[in-house]
This record gives sequence, C-alpha cells and structure tokens, in this order.
Amino acid sequence: MIELTDFNELERVPLAYGGNAGRKIAVRDREGRPWMVKFPEPTRGMRGNIASYTTSPISEWLGSHIYGLAGLPVHETALGICEGKLVCACRDFTYPDLRLYEFHDVKNSISDEDPGYEGRPSDGSNLFLSDVLAAVQGLTRPYSSLPCLERFWDMFVMDGLIGNADRNNGNWGFLFRGLDLVGLAPVYDNGNAFFNKRRDSTMAQRAQDDAMLEQDAVGASLSCYKDQAGHRISPMRYIADGVDSGCMRACARLLERLDPAEVDELIDSLPERAVGLEIMPDEVKEFHKQVLRRRRDEVILPAYETWHRAHRLFVGDPGLALGASGSAEFSRSAGHEAPCVDEDDALGHDVVALPGNGKTEDRSEI
Repeated sequence: MIELTDFNELERVPLAYGGNAGRKIAVRDREGRPWMVKFPEPTRGMRGNIASYTTSPISEWLGSHIYGLAGLPVHETALGICEGKLVCACRDFTYPDLRLYEFHDVKNSISDEDPGYEGRPSDGSNLFLSDVLAAVQGLTRPYSSLPCLERFWDMFVMDGLIGNADRNNGNWGFLFRGLDLVGLAPVYDNGNAFFNKRRDSTMAQRAQDDAMLEQDAVGASLSCYKDQAGHRISPMRYIADGVDSGCMRACARLLERLDPAEVDELIDSLPERAVGLEIMPDEVKEFHKQVLRRRRDEVILPAYETWHRAHRLFVGDPGLALGASGSAEFSRSAGHEAPCVDEDDALGHDVVALPGNGKTEDRSEI
C-alpha cells in the first residue's frame, strides 16, 4: 500500500495556479521546489446522483502513474492529506526557469486564411478533432521539430483508456526557456478520469452487472473532441473504427508498453482507508480494473490487430506483429524510456527505482 504525504507539514508559498477544477495551493518541498496541491472539487450545482466532492485527487494520481507505467513523460504526483482532505500534489515542472505555453495559445497563431478547417483556425478553444489534427500537423518551426502528432495520439488513446474527458487544447503544451523551445511539456492534468464524480456505491453496484460494465467501458466515456457534426467523440468507438493510422500506432505503443498486471497492482496499492478518510474501497478498485481491462482487451487490442492485418505492417515497424495464431506478439524495437526516479525524493520519501518499467516502490512514513 502507498503511504500518504502530510502536506500540512510543508511550507506554503505564495504561488497561484489557474484552472477551474477546484482549489489549489502551493507548498515547498525539502529541496525548495514548489508543488501544486489540488483539492477535491465540490459538486454542488452539478446535476445527477453524484458524490459531494469529486475524486479528482485520486484520478490525477492514478491516471498520471498509469501514464508513467506506459513510459510516457508525465508530471510527478504525490497523494496525501491537507486540511483534513485527500489531495494530490503535482510538482511544478516549470520551476525554476521554464514557461509553459499551452497548445491553445500556440494554435492562436495560425492564420485564419488557412483552408480546410471546420471552425476558425486561430480559435484556441476549437475542439473539432479534424481542426486540432490539422493544426498539429501544420505546426511550423520550431514546433515541427517535435513529435507533436505522436504525443497527441498517445494522449488520445491513453485518455480513452482511463476515461479522461478533459484533454482540451489548454491541457497539453510546450516548455520554453526564455525565447528558446525546450520541448513538449510532460503530460499533466489527468484528474477528470475514472468517473470522478460518481459515488463509490454506484461503481460498486455497476461492477456486478455485465451490461453496465460494457456501457461504462465503451459507451459512457466521451472525449472533449468533436466530430464534424459537433457531437463529442467516443474515443473507444473512434479507436474501434481504425480510421487513423496515427491513432492505431499509438494503440500499438500502449499495448507494447503497458502491462495490465502492473495497472492492477497500482490500483490495488491504494488503501481502502487512511488517516480517517475513505480512499478507494475494494469494490471500486475491482470496478476500475474491469473497465480498464475491457477497454484494452475488447476495443484497443482487436482494433489494432484488425488494422495491422489490413495494412500488412512489417515486423520492423513500431508496434505489434501478429503471430501465426493471431495473438499479439510484442516488438520492443521502439519505445520511450521510462521516467527516471530519484533515490530519495524531495517530499522525504525513500523511493527505490524498479528496473525496466519506471515503477517506484514507496517506503515512506508520514
């Protein structure tokens, strides 16, 4: 089981962070680095049979760690308590001298004279999928030197897996030092996932009903991106259609790098209760594991296998090669190196790197 960090013990600093998903404060760790502490968002004013507060801190931590298990660059997070609430702290990856430029702002530089867009090309809030893809593919230097399209599809597929519906144009971007582009920012803002407004009792009940599980795995999760008719896209249905080679290659990367057993182990590492707070009951853990397994095994894997056969990819191409039996054989010819982990992190945890998969073992005590 993971141990929770007591953020009440860390020094607060007068930094301010934006966003609409609940309260945020800043604390300084033992190495002097700032962390953004995200509180659960109250749901008053929201409709439906939902919990009083979202479980966004758990979703942020869990989603970010699953990104890490898949070897994708992701911001560093820690689960803990602050002011009597369960919170997630996110290390400020811009400290000390970087600046984040969101894709929303970069898109705003596109000429409105460019053809082929459903909406206004320079509109940073435009979420037509075709327009976002056109903008990513049309990026000029220095952005064009980065694997922006690959990152977009990696996030699309991974967000589909974890049910993150909020990867809008402001939730990914680029890091600059002064006037120089440093690279793509690590993946951040993963809290709107794992049905974070649902009551635990609802998820526990739905875990016992196969039809409800199927609906949650395939039909219930919607992306923030829209089709040409203005309807929000179902990422699982989009993946199942196999209409975009970039998306299918992202599926290959996910299937190659993300071990379902490690995901189950990560979910099981969350305690049911800690310091008087309910964290994640076993029934809810089982619900999330079943939904993730179904999305992988019933949508992502067969969609990729079908696309792979149709396009007759070579073994040397990044991704999966199909064996004679039709089962997936994983090629290790391409992949991201998992994030490295310090032996002793700045929150005072004794963190040990486990070789080969980017996982960490947390031996901390509050």
